[in-house]
Amino acid sequence: MSNPAHVPPYNRDDGYGIRFFGVGMAVGYDWLYNVLSPSLRSQVYGQLNNWISFFDTGGFGHGHPHGNYFAGYYAAKAYAGIATEGDNASAATLWNDFLGRLHRGGPGSLVAETGSHTGVQAYYASFLAGGGWSEGWGYGPVANVNMVLPSLAAKTAKAIDLVQDPAKPFSYPLDTGLHLIHFTWPSRRYMDDRDTLHTSGNDPGQSFPARPSPTLFTTTAGLLARWSNSLAPQYHLYAREVRAQVGLPAAWTDFLFWDDAASEQAYTTLARSFFARGLNTAAMRSDWGTGAVWGSFRATGYVDYDYAGEQDFDAGALAIVRGGTPFLVNKNFLAMTWPGTVNDESSSYDEIWGSGTPRRIYNTFYNGTAGGQVGPSVDESPVPTTTISRYEDRNGYVLARGSGLQDTYRSASGVTSWTRDVVYLRPSLFVTFDRTVVTSTTGDQHMNWHFVPTPASVSAPSSGARRYDVTSASAGFVGAMTTLLPTSAAVSMVNVFNFNKLYRLEVRPPTPATTSQWLTVFDASASAGAVALASRLTAADGNASANVMGALLRGASNYAALFGSGPATATISGTVTFTVPAAPTLVVVTDLAPSAGFSATASVAGGNLTMTVQPGSGFTTSANGALYVSVSSSGTVTAGN
Repeated sequence: MSNPAHVPPYNRDDGYGIRFFGVGMAVGYDWLYNVLSPSLRSQVYGQLNNWISFFDTGGFGHGHPHGNYFAGYYAAKAYAGIATEGDNASAATLWNDFLGRLHRGGPGSLVAETGSHTGVQAYYASFLAGGGWSEGWGYGPVANVNMVLPSLAAKTAKAIDLVQDPAKPFSYPLDTGLHLIHFTWPSRRYMDDRDTLHTSGNDPGQSFPARPSPTLFTTTAGLLARWSNSLAPQYHLYAREVRAQVGLPAAWTDFLFWDDAASEQAYTTLARSFFARGLNTAAMRSDWGTGAVWGSFRATGYVDYDYAGEQDFDAGALAIVRGGTPFLVNKNFLAMTWPGTVNDESSSYDEIWGSGTPRRIYNTFYNGTAGGQVGPSVDESPVPTTTISRYEDRNGYVLARGSGLQDTYRSASGVTSWTRDVVYLRPSLFVTFDRTVVTSTTGDQHMNWHFVPTPASVSAPSSGARRYDVTSASAGFVGAMTTLLPTSAAVSMVNVFNFNKLYRLEVRPPTPATTSQWLTVFDASASAGAVALASRLTAADGNASANVMGALLRGASNYAALFGSGPATATISGTVTFTVPAAPTLVVVTDLAPSAGFSATASVAGGNLTMTVQPGSGFTTSANGALYVSVSSSGTVTAGN
């Protein structure tokens, strides 16, 4: 690698090769030291110095602490500083710069074209707490390994514990374990498929390029064990199941990081949802079986290096899967060969980066011709307010709110406010409630939702609703979408890029307004007959007080999910009433005063239950202002479970 027949220029592809030449030479120098001649040692560390010297000032993304190029640079500098110590006159400088600037550096330590940044420790503590990789799980596996193994090298060779540093702890290497567990699809064969995925994938033999990386899963098992992390036994069992699905890593990775006799414990005692605070992304599932219903939701600014463009512009987007079959999909469904042979990334690229950057291929709000989201950097000034501001899992449901979503749009788009609430009602129902404000009604405002082939309009379950069932030729029925608000919405179907592969349902209000509410239900039941019948609970429908609006869902079990009818920043004031059929019903009411006492009663008349919720005693709302109760057919109200 230090003297190949064709010596690659260090600036080829802006320094792309440092991930392989830099890392490989440094590790090889350490492992093969005793068999290297003095002249070969000199040649190796000389080339290492050259690679790193170029990247210090000319490498792509050298001034931003997150990105797959930077990850190679970060690892190469750490390894070179350690491995060549005692031989290389530059080794101490390399190590000190890695530790003091790249890793522990404060504000202004790294300078990119569009602004300055902290070093890795501070940036990851703020924007990657809970693990993950903003560029997706195509680039993510190699980049993640390059970001975490220097901590092991420092601990082993320098007796410096970067992970448990009392002044500047770096939890990212251990955070990766829980993130991988929760952001793997229930089938164990695929990962959350946001961000950049190439059609070649990380294994062209797999039909889904977001395939779990055996190298990353195995390396993470070794790191958790090395730091005696409490998750290690549960993670090891989960990683074993993933490895059984996708294969084993290279033998050297197994040798170094996998202990087949390691202690294992059931991971099914873990929570069934997870909020990665740094990336502002949440995953939720019905259970730990391979056929479970699973969803992911993200609401973040741009965490990736600005000029990289690998992170999707999808703040507020929801995706839903059952087992290993996608239902409500991310744009990378186009990069997958399933359910046929058509796979494409060039059309997606043109949609994202072409003329006008329309970016219509995300499950987000769209308004006007100014294009889609632009993704402001998470550490720019002023700081974008885009975040998951509410998250809770109370067993029967998960609540996640994406706030400040308007900050990800160009001002010319006219989007001045957008908040999305997601209530996941286990096992298979997702209710989204969107509040949007635009500057003008002339912008063609609509919600975009993307599905596998093929959605089809079916009979509406209630007045003013629109229902679409999604049925795949190979997988059968995969789910249903029902729009409740706007009432009598206009829904149009788009065959995206005319590939007969990805279909978008565009939902528009019959009469545009500058302030709008959008209520949509996604049901990932296994059959069309099992889909809950959805209807509105609103004052206009005569079945709810004016201070709330929501959805009634009737099926094998009944649910009611209600939200405040005012702005997202407002707390519900006054008494809440709503009427549902006299049947056992799980009720979630959000936007109430947080951690406050409420009474909840129900009266039965004419085959209906009339619920009354008001300040008082008997029940206490969550810290996010959610009331969760169960009401029997006779009107007995108990705490939800």
